[in-house]
Amino acid sequence: MHRWQNGGPKDSVVVILNFSTETFADYKVGFPRAGKWHLRLNSDAGQYDPEFSNQGVFDLDTVEGEFDGLPVHASLNIPPYTALIYSQEE
Repeated sequence: MHRWQNGGPKDSVVVILNFSTETFADYKVGFPRAGKWHLRLNSDAGQYDPEFSNQGVFDLDTVEGEFDGLPVHASLNIPPYTALIYSQEE
């Protein structure tokens, strides 16, 4: 899901939700803008509960190539029952 008012840095937010029991490894997701996207929330992080899987999910850099109808994409691991929220600074 891509949410924005005017679009661009400090406005566009990409929300990735996994409501299944399965981890999606190397999952490709389209992003609205090239560059570095900062992970703002990983609901699977061990700081919330030590029983969470706490899989390595980090900031990411997009790569060229349209995907999901968006101009660039990135591949990431999406843990089970997780919300990931990304946004850009610049």
